[in-house]
Amino acid sequence: MIQSGRTDDFLIEPLDHNNSDMAYIVFDENYSSSMNIIREYLDKIGIYTLGRFGEWQYYNMDICIKKAIDMANSIKKEY
Repeated sequence: MIQSGRTDDFLIEPLDHNNSDMAYIVFDENYSSSMNIIREYLDKIGIYTLGRFGEWQYYNMDICIKKAIDMANSIKKEY
């Protein structure tokens, strides 16, 4: 976690962490193809998706923040 955080200049050091054996579901064999269809549709109609629920991924909070910053920068470049 510390090594990964060093790749982003706004992540100085982790405050805390927690490991849980029951925190994540296992995706089925249709996950990738289903997500591609959903994302292509949403992209086509101009809807941005972000975060755990918007991207259907189990991101940690630091990843959510990084993806939000990246998306904001991407949107700013569009306009």
